[in-house]
Amino acid sequence: MKVKLLRSRRLKRILLLECGKDFADQLLGFLMVPVGTLMKLLGSSLGKDGSALYNAYTSMTKLEDSAFWDSRTKQVLMDPTSYRSISALYSNLLPYGCSSLVVTGAIFFIGEDLSISRSSTSTALQILEAVESNFSDIDCREIQAGDEQVLLLVRAALASTTPLTDVFETYFQELKSLPGSEETGLKVELTLQPLKL
Repeated sequence: MKVKLLRSRRLKRILLLECGKDFADQLLGFLMVPVGTLMKLLGSSLGKDGSALYNAYTSMTKLEDSAFWDSRTKQVLMDPTSYRSISALYSNLLPYGCSSLVVTGAIFFIGEDLSISRSSTSTALQILEAVESNFSDIDCREIQAGDEQVLLLVRAALASTTPLTDVFETYFQELKSLPGSEETGLKVELTLQPLKL
């Protein structure tokens, strides 16, 4: 899935991600995922400093079975649905008869806080104005993102107000190490590698 990232050099933050249907579908699809499934997918990646939601989930897994209404209740809370991949999970959650959550051909902006809007010049200008920035301060990169990055965004959203920066900033740092990429404004396409969660 190709996405474009707009980053403020001055603020050292990703302000905006521009994406198409595939990326928007996967990100919005997480709004339909049962919390227990989400916590199972993200579990160990949240670590010891996880969110309160993670703490509630892990403490529930440690309760003895006799604390629950019946023997199946704890199992259902721990794993409401079992899926092998993000794509399989997403496709099984689509409303009956739908092949997508958003319309084909639509372009979306995802803000630093994961707010989603239709792509427009006025929206981009409003975002730049809100952070007192202008186009000369912006780096733009087109990259390939996958299931791993969507899952990392959801994980970061549970513990951060700047999930785009948390997930994608390191890739801008990697670009700085490429000879001439800063000075010449060379357009570099970077393919994100799968990350361990």
